[in-house]
Amino acid sequence: MARIEVSTRIKGPAERVYSVIKDMEDFPSFIRDIKSLKIIERLPDKIITAWDIEIKGRHLSWKEEDIFDDEKLELNFSALDGEYKEYQGSWKVIPQHNHTRLSIELDFDWGAPMLEKYIGKTLKKRAQLALLGMLLAIKKKVEA
Repeated sequence: MARIEVSTRIKGPAERVYSVIKDMEDFPSFIRDIKSLKIIERLPDKIITAWDIEIKGRHLSWKEEDIFDDEKLELNFSALDGEYKEYQGSWKVIPQHNHTRLSIELDFDWGAPMLEKYIGKTLKKRAQLALLGMLLAIKKKVEA
């Protein structure tokens, strides 16, 4: 299983950063790689979302469970179906002295050992750049 961790520093209050993350349906309007993101089901403590993204010409889609922890300013997610054998992680909004640290951690497994053996590093790098792009798009939105 591969692990990716990326973070960025944002000039803005943690509550504002967290509110942007909670408004996931708006992601396609300002995050380039996300072609579509729909809320399929809304429950009291979680939502089920359908993602459709494109990274360097590679189309990926999946459904995930997203659980928000408003007290900790965190979002934990895990895939319910899609192209990954395993896919789970978390977003963390961390208030700091005069800014906010936004981080995302992702553990994933393509479920194809031969694929992982030959192009695993390339896939991991692409996923890391895509996640960093998401964080930077959120940063730009909050700081605008």
